[in-house]
Parts: sequence; C-alpha cells; structure tokens
Amino acid sequence: MRIRWLAIAAAWLGVLWHPAGAVAAPVPCPTEVGFSICTIMHGDTVFSIGATGDDGGALIAFEYSVGGVSHLFRQFFTVYDLGSAEFPDFTLVSAEFDATSHEIVVRFEQLTGAIGAVATFQLTDSGDTSTVTETLTIVSNMEVASISGRLYVVTDWNLNFGELDDNILITGGDTAVQIDGATTATVTVLPPPTNYEAAV
Repeated sequence: MRIRWLAIAAAWLGVLWHPAGAVAAPVPCPTEVGFSICTIMHGDTVFSIGATGDDGGALIAFEYSVGGVSHLFRQFFTVYDLGSAEFPDFTLVSAEFDATSHEIVVRFEQLTGAIGAVATFQLTDSGDTSTVTETLTIVSNMEVASISGRLYVVTDWNLNFGELDDNILITGGDTAVQIDGATTATVTVLPPPTNYEAAV
C-alpha cells in the first residue's frame, strides 16, 4: 500500500497502539558510502531508520518495533523545482540521534547546494501507545537564489508482512489509517496536503 502526499510543507505522525515501559548528547549515526542507520529506543519501542540520497529525492526506510512486533515503513520525498522544472538529486549530509530526547535528525542537500532538507523524528512511548512524529523541512542555501518548489512525499508500508494489510482508509483529507489485528497505524500529514493519491 502506498500513499503519495503533495504539500508545500509536511509532517507525518505515526501512532501504533500496543499492550504496555539512555543517555547521551546528539551523536552521529553510523554512516558509510552515503548511507546512515540510526536507532532510538523508548519503553518497549525501537525505531530505526536507514537514510540515503537518491536520484530525484531522498529515501528513508523505517523499522518500527512496538512490543516486540515489527512494522516496516518506506518513505521517499522529493522537491519539484518550478524554476528548473526538475526533480533535483539529493545527497545525505548527516544523521545524528539523541538517546535522551529520543530524537533523530537527518540532513540532505541537493548536489549543487541550492536546496537543503531536514527530517526530524521524535519517538514517544506512553502506556499502550507509541508515537513517532516526523517534521520534514525544506530549506534553501542562503548563498544562492531562493527556490520555488513543491514537496512530494511517498509513504509505503506493510504491517507485519501480512497479505491482508493492503487496505487503507483516508479520513479528513490528511489522515491514513491501517488496521492489522489488534494493531492500528495512523499517519497524519500537517498541514493537510493540497493533493493525495493512495494505491494498494
């Protein structure tokens, strides 16, 4: 199941309900050949991402383990540059995590340096609910002219690898809901996208 959101600025909030549970300043995540893996833990939740630059955008894969049950997410985001009428390539600049605040920050940059992107993930585990809040910010390098563009975000996930997971409910024009047994996953984009597309 895939969801594509179009918005000028976007963030998603992923919530998983499950049965009911570090300490360092921000440090670089292990990185080699333009690929970085970051992991944070809170309660009985483990959240990992693998980040890399990609042709026409940036790619992030997630493993979200809640109460011992793993869920896989994949996200691709890109910016359509209205000035050049192109989707610029991105490269991974840095990735770091803070085990105290349960936060991951990943930075990407267009190869020419004209466009920068920052993805921030905040993990919260409270009672029977685990939440990851992502903020995706597009910035332009102050040394070059400002850009005019559109942000596209594609989210693809399959809860627990089950064949019956390929279903989706869109509510309010900004929220996607998927249910797998006792587990519910919710993705909300704020501000609401100007357009969206769902495919199974």
